[in-house]
Amino acid sequence: MDTSIIATADDAVFTKNAAVQAGYYEDPYISYFYNGIATAHQSPHIQPIIKRGTHARVMCVDHVISNFLEENCQIVILGAGNDTNYFRHRKQKKNVVWFEVDHEIVVKNKLRTIQQNSLAFDDVQIEDTKIVSMTGSSSSCHLISHDLRESPKLLLDKMVNDHEFSVSKRTLFIAECVQMYMEESCTRTLWEHFAKEQQQFSVVLYDPILGQNSQFGRIMEQNLHCKRKVLTKHSSGLETRTLEHHLDKFISSGWNFAMGCDMWTAYQYFLTNEERQKANACEFLDEIEEWMLIMQHYCLVIAVPSKEHAALLLRGLDPLRCLSKKKCTSKHV
Repeated sequence: MDTSIIATADDAVFTKNAAVQAGYYEDPYISYFYNGIATAHQSPHIQPIIKRGTHARVMCVDHVISNFLEENCQIVILGAGNDTNYFRHRKQKKNVVWFEVDHEIVVKNKLRTIQQNSLAFDDVQIEDTKIVSMTGSSSSCHLISHDLRESPKLLLDKMVNDHEFSVSKRTLFIAECVQMYMEESCTRTLWEHFAKEQQQFSVVLYDPILGQNSQFGRIMEQNLHCKRKVLTKHSSGLETRTLEHHLDKFISSGWNFAMGCDMWTAYQYFLTNEERQKANACEFLDEIEEWMLIMQHYCLVIAVPSKEHAALLLRGLDPLRCLSKKKCTSKHV
């Protein structure tokens, strides 16, 4: 199971590199991680419909990150894999500290790729193979080995004691297709622990929503079982099946406010007309209805201390298109 889940980090690199090569968006770093993986594995063919969805995911998360960034804040990427957000965003604001959390083998492989391509990763300093600070424009990034199924208190203690993390600074946690592979009980423990610090903490989540009685959702579920065998009957991806389920989980875990929408809605409102037109020009896509179905079966969710925090992170997204929940109440806004 662990090997299959860890391998999903390679899948993300394949799809992101294919989207970049097709011209959907710019990422000068992803090819180095792709080359490191492609030498050991046969590169799969990535269909245009998958590249289009990857572009939507990257752009929407980029939007939230850019809205959040300010001097002296912190960003934590859970299950980071070969994420390149630090490298792409590090010059936007000064003194931003980034943290990437993943299995030890993933962290080691990422460090090796960076060391082997040192000229490409300018302004980078690797202190050692365990406690790592990558600096550029007064920002830094720490790579942390941790299994998210273990105690979240252990993770925060490790970050505070060994990696310069501060619970008193504004912090954004990013979890893209991470929660879905964890057992439901583990995800609730994770969000409950982080909720204790939520006056400074915010979360952005990207995850599938398989639905209760969705035929397309059942096909997605079968694909996940067959391709990687990464889901068990207690996996969050199978138990948190709708957008409302995601919001309920955060509220019941102690968060004051949660808000989200499906990815088709996020794509329409986060991206500009020019960005969508650029994507349309990259490749011909004739499976429009299927692409819409895929987008409607993924969601973008945030959990924050207040509605005002939500408005900041989701700036540009029509709130009438979102579902929101807060403690002791549930309503559309």
